[in-house]
Amino acid sequence: MRGHRPAILATAMVLGGCRYGPDDFSRAVRTDPETDLAWEAPPAPDAEGEPLYQMLYRDEFGAAARPAGQRARMLAWIRWMELKQDHLEGLAGLVVAVAHVRRTQADDRAGVASVEHEHLTPVYGALITALAASATPNPADLSKWSTALAEGHSAVGAGGNPHQREQARVDTVLSLVSEWMNTLDPYQMRRVSDARFFLRRRLGPLVNPGHYGWVVGSHWDAGDFDTLRYLRTEDQPPHMDLGGLWRSEAYRIEPAAHLRVQQAQVILAVAVSEPGLAQAIEVLRGTRAPLDFEPRE
Repeated sequence: MRGHRPAILATAMVLGGCRYGPDDFSRAVRTDPETDLAWEAPPAPDAEGEPLYQMLYRDEFGAAARPAGQRARMLAWIRWMELKQDHLEGLAGLVVAVAHVRRTQADDRAGVASVEHEHLTPVYGALITALAASATPNPADLSKWSTALAEGHSAVGAGGNPHQREQARVDTVLSLVSEWMNTLDPYQMRRVSDARFFLRRRLGPLVNPGHYGWVVGSHWDAGDFDTLRYLRTEDQPPHMDLGGLWRSEAYRIEPAAHLRVQQAQVILAVAVSEPGLAQAIEVLRGTRAPLDFEPRE
């Protein structure tokens, strides 16, 4: 598992959106139906448990029973992982560490938003006013607004590039996740991505890839028409599919061969940010009663 950092960064770049290469337009356009979005729930560990597993996987429609349902699903996942006490302690520490990164992210974004509002909103206001008046902008106005926006963006980045800070946080999260995963044996490693069992709402078949954009550093470009033409074919092995994103990239990189570890890392990064996981770990560590859902400092 160690030594995969270049692959992690490559994966982040792949997930950032489709980009064209010199041979992209030489490919023949396929006209056969390719909009298959069929998706099945992950199977239970054994046949006897399948009915209960699928009933748990159905999730809850409202919010009242969801904490209890999530705890049951989280405990089932952790038990399925067969984590030892030191693994649980490491996972608890990972939850705390990633939460700290997320708080840093929220604070940074709030600060950037304030500066953007100060420097960009007035320019947008002038542009909106002109367009609302049906005025045809003259070249001088176009140049003025372009310059003003460029100056505004420069002011926003005066304290450092916010995109670079975001990428640094992504690297930190993936490094933390990788460090914990390196403590697992191959049996446990194969079960990390089963965390989607309690991430049904986050990692469902029609999920917006932006939901996990914070993990990979950028958002998938939903307007890229390549995703309408290149989907998974039947002869490719099944794999975790986030709203068709993996399938749309499958023609470039074989997921089963190159992305399995990185997929698991992204899924785990989302999982450790899910409310309730820290409490579920406390239950198994014996520091919280099984049915105690009260928040703690």
